Amino acid sequence: MSKILIVEDSQVFIDLLLYAINDAGYTDITIAKDGKEGLRKVQQQKFNLILSDIHMPKMDGLTMIKEIRNFDHYKKIPILVLSTEFSVEYKEKGKIAGANGWISKPFIPAQLIKAIGLCLNR
Repeated sequence: MSKILIVEDSQVFIDLLLYAINDAGYTDITIAKDGKEGLRKVQQQKFNLILSDIHMPKMDGLTMIKEIRNFDHYKKIPILVLSTEFSVEYKEKGKIAGANGWISKPFIPAQLIKAIGLCLNR
């Protein structure tokens, strides 16, 4: 079973993500409310996929992604950014940080599930 970490500070988006992801059959999901908590979670557990917002308190998503990529287990684990930011500049920053993909909020559930499936089955 695939373990997914969601790093998101908005409870509304957490609820939407959980609804879409659970409905697709992914049930082993852990939530972190900011980048620092996300970083702690990856040190405590091994995940197969990380979904992260960018703008969060305590530590932003891009900084967290850079830090996560320093851990051996997470060098190749897929990380998708979920953000209201969609400029080429932000997407390039995400790529440099180590993100594998970008999904704009608000997201279309079918596209999110397709992206998750592609990441987990590669």
